[in-house]
Amino acid sequence: MRDAVQTLYWNPGAVSFLVELLLALVLSVYVAHRLVREHRGGGITAPTLLFGLTFWCFVPGLFVSLLHALTGGGWTSYAMPWLAPDSLVVLAMPWVTAFTGVSAIAFVQFAYRVPQWLPGAQREAMLVGMAMSVCVCLEIASSLHTDWTLAEHRIWFRPDWAAIWTSASMIWAILVFMRQLAHAQGRSRDKGLGTWLAMLLRRPANRSAGAARGFILFALFPIAHTCALLFQRDGYLGPLSMDLLICWSTLVQLTGLTLVYFGYLPERSSFIFKLTIISLVLLFGAINGACWVLATPYIAQFRPADLPQPGTALEFVPMAKGGYQVRERPAAPLPTSGRPIGPDGARIVLPFTVRFYGKSYRAAYVAGHGSIGFDALPHLIDSTIAYGVRPAIRPLLMRIPPEGSDVTARAVADRLVVTRKDRCSAMADTACWAVQTVVHADGRIVLTHLSGPAAPPYQLADPLGAPWMTGITPGLEHPGAAPIMRDHYRAFLAHLDRLYAPVLGFTLGTMLIVLLGMPLLFQGFLVRPLDRLLRAMRRFRDGELDRQVEVSFNDEIGYLTESFNEMARAQNHLVNTLEEQVASRSAELADFAARNARLEERNRLSGDLHDTVSQTLFSAAMLSDALADQWQHDPQASTGKLRQLAQMNRHALAEMRLMLNELRAEGMVEQPLAHLIAALAREFAEGQGDRVQIACDISGDTLLPLDVQAMLYRIAQESLNNIARHAGASQVSIALEALPGQAMLSIRDNGSGFDPHKVPGGHLGLQIMRERARRIDAVLEVESRPGGGTGITAIWMQQA
Repeated sequence: MRDAVQTLYWNPGAVSFLVELLLALVLSVYVAHRLVREHRGGGITAPTLLFGLTFWCFVPGLFVSLLHALTGGGWTSYAMPWLAPDSLVVLAMPWVTAFTGVSAIAFVQFAYRVPQWLPGAQREAMLVGMAMSVCVCLEIASSLHTDWTLAEHRIWFRPDWAAIWTSASMIWAILVFMRQLAHAQGRSRDKGLGTWLAMLLRRPANRSAGAARGFILFALFPIAHTCALLFQRDGYLGPLSMDLLICWSTLVQLTGLTLVYFGYLPERSSFIFKLTIISLVLLFGAINGACWVLATPYIAQFRPADLPQPGTALEFVPMAKGGYQVRERPAAPLPTSGRPIGPDGARIVLPFTVRFYGKSYRAAYVAGHGSIGFDALPHLIDSTIAYGVRPAIRPLLMRIPPEGSDVTARAVADRLVVTRKDRCSAMADTACWAVQTVVHADGRIVLTHLSGPAAPPYQLADPLGAPWMTGITPGLEHPGAAPIMRDHYRAFLAHLDRLYAPVLGFTLGTMLIVLLGMPLLFQGFLVRPLDRLLRAMRRFRDGELDRQVEVSFNDEIGYLTESFNEMARAQNHLVNTLEEQVASRSAELADFAARNARLEERNRLSGDLHDTVSQTLFSAAMLSDALADQWQHDPQASTGKLRQLAQMNRHALAEMRLMLNELRAEGMVEQPLAHLIAALAREFAEGQGDRVQIACDISGDTLLPLDVQAMLYRIAQESLNNIARHAGASQVSIALEALPGQAMLSIRDNGSGFDPHKVPGGHLGLQIMRERARRIDAVLEVESRPGGGTGITAIWMQQA
């Protein structure tokens, strides 16, 4: 009884559309939620609105497709015999193209605006939108015309080429996204297929390029669907692999487009939403895959209970009150000879008058597939509307096999004999049938099944691939009469429905569990542990180093938490022992500073010895060497040289005492630098005699820092010693200006000079002077050239 009143039947194809519809609904609700957030945040953006329109129009398209799959008719017809042609279910089916057309318009316009408005494409986008709107208007007109023909009990399909524009629109959207990718990569002027493939394969240069590439990849799925349909038509893909491929790819496409777009937006997206949607897609894919895997063995179990077996016949006997009585009897086939009937059928004039459902006929129309009509030639899909609009006899409604079929008709005095024998190869004997129809002059009709397979190969969405129905129909011109049909395909759908009807409740239930349970699960296993870890990191950043985070689970997040705890403990230990470490490091630095001071003191003493005692003793040695010869020639003059030699020795002794005093005291003698330089100039003048004219310009009684006074004094002393030993100068000028916080010392001569860049390595005078100037942060300038004299200038300024 249930099968008699049921009109929609669950099957694996319907489950495929169901999971696609449910996913599209969930994503549509999420897009609407994001639009509300945008509205509250300042205004709805056009890309998000177009993206939502793409989904919102796709949802009714999927719903209509689901209704179509629930009828099980496939592409044979929108109507099915047990459905009223003017019912909402049937009238809604042709509108799937209109809904998908509006969705295509929204997606193409979305492509022009994401990641950003394609430069210079505003006018192009408007023209493309207008052209696609015209196509959608034509689709609406086509849907209205289809509904009108169905209401008029006629069947009309739009031409196949009318669907080309939707595939072209997806290709156009991909091209627009390719231009978006090129613009984002900064290669909008580069052309060629190789360049575009390289951009697709290489790593995106920025987020905009990554979003454009993602849209390109997911927009290719509808084109892959079309190619798969072509492969199925050519026999490369079976129904199972084809439907699985389309369903899974649709799920991936819907999810991928959503994640790419909302992942690109600057607003923060929900990580839980992404994980939940991915979990939902995996669930739907598993349900759909299981349904299709179970379909093959379950379909193979189906045996139509009311299909006459070979060697039996159905006899329809007219009754006095109208209608027919049906009884099954053994077959009594008649000779099959007769007039051959071609694929286009033929009209047969009867030698008798036959009454069919109370109406008399003198002619019959025999179709190329063996059916018999009385008002017109019956077609295969005529039975999709109320089992036939016109009166007809359907001995075996089934398409002709690829090898063809032999149909013959023979009219004799009291009967019409029509025989159909399929021509089938040994490989295709499962679809090979032979039936015979005998129409007697007294109105009796005998449908004899001569031969056929015991297990007909029924397939979903292909009603004509196996015996669909057997029986007779009065057509719609006899409202009081009812067709007598055995609908074997409907029984097949009822067989599938018994297995797949519970899948609806299971799918809805598991979907609710995922949508409600997965966020709670992720909250406990993922969000809360991460939140505790992030809060601890913020406290750690604010200086709370002693906080530890509880490890909830020994997983990846637990590993991160434990690593953070170890780092926090190490940092806390470091801070707590910092004073001890600082004290230890300070002691090490003090020891290092002491060693460094000793080294610097050694270097300074070396320089002082070179500038003072060494120079004086060197002069004394030279004087003593010359004194022996001079004493023999001029004893009186030698007496003065002896006094000079004694003076040098006393001076060397004074220098040694001064250095000893420096070692024992904190600095030089507490007197201004000007006095020290003046005394040094006088000593130099006495040592040179009348050979050298000395000009002094010394000013300032400022007492400079002792280390500054010592270094400038040593620089002046080294300069004068070099003049005495090497320059051979006749004029020497000494200038000093000492002020609080600054001083400038300048010593010049008109001697032989030298090249400052070619000083021999064994001469340490200039190097020592530069080192002394560096110690007090002074600037030492050396000006000299061969034959042009020498100038030494030291400038010191106290640092702020």
